[in-house]
Amino acid sequence: MKDHVLSLLSLALLSSSAWAVDNGTPVNWAAQDNAVRLESSANNGNCTATLVAGRYVLTAAHCLDGNGLDSLRTAAGDTITFNRFLMHPNFVEDGSFSGEDIGIVTLGSTVDYSAIQFLNIDNRKVDEPITIAGFGGTIDTLNSVDLTFSHYHNSDRYALYADVVEEDSHTTGGDSGAAWINQANDIMAIHKGSDTTVHWDPDGNEYFTRETYGTDIQAVQGFITENIDAWHYPTLAEADGRTTITVQSLHQSGITDTAYVQGNLTLIPENSTCVTQALINPFDKCTYVIEGSSGEEGQLYLSDSEVIHINKPKADNGGGSSSGGSGGSIGFLSLLGLAVFGRLRKRPV
Repeated sequence: MKDHVLSLLSLALLSSSAWAVDNGTPVNWAAQDNAVRLESSANNGNCTATLVAGRYVLTAAHCLDGNGLDSLRTAAGDTITFNRFLMHPNFVEDGSFSGEDIGIVTLGSTVDYSAIQFLNIDNRKVDEPITIAGFGGTIDTLNSVDLTFSHYHNSDRYALYADVVEEDSHTTGGDSGAAWINQANDIMAIHKGSDTTVHWDPDGNEYFTRETYGTDIQAVQGFITENIDAWHYPTLAEADGRTTITVQSLHQSGITDTAYVQGNLTLIPENSTCVTQALINPFDKCTYVIEGSSGEEGQLYLSDSEVIHINKPKADNGGGSSSGGSGGSIGFLSLLGLAVFGRLRKRPV
């Protein structure tokens, strides 16, 4: 959960507790309420993560590997503790690309969220635009940065690189585990880290490049379906009249529709592709069309245990309690020593 700095001058001027997505764009966390902040009760770090399938959280494996992160903070201000998580079996924490850096947290119950970003397993295109939004350094605010897809790390094609769009705008400590979002607003990768590398041209002049890297969803789709095996859906939706709700299958194999509604809602099966499509394969998206009157409350059950609450009354919670800490904190002398070596070793952020 660390990020490197560009120069000795940067080390002297910057306090690690104040680092953020440098020159990033503020994001309305309430509008992207599927983003959560992973925290530690010991106050020793934080990461970024994404809610999927109601009660699961996608993040980087290195965030869960001995860092003491044991709770998450939601956009509504709630703090939820957890003790169940899995890291990809190939992951090894050595600061390199020795394994797929992705983990899944399992929560005890579903979380309220209305924003959803589906998981994308398409082939990547060079210069494909990417956005990463994370809590790096700022802790309480979500900020985004723009990048473009560059290349895969090697023939295994699980680790990929992105190029920064603006030289001074990049991720930092605490952004680990954030989703890489493509132009379709789909999740294409999970953020591992970024690093500044020092080079010298033939004349001996020093110059820098910034590398950003993550774990491709396409390469870890089996790990996701084996450990989630459920629908990916927003747990909250608003409807007044006829409304279309899109969901995605993260089941291990093909599935058929079993949905039903309760309350003052009507399911329109002939217009719902989840119903008309004979078999819904893993990572397929499909739709349910529902109709209600006057925005009254109801429920769309994808299964007996997976429910989308329609027009659920908003609770007046007091913002919850937080145990957040400053992510990506690095001692000044440690960074100074790293910078002297010129080419900085890649580490997660």
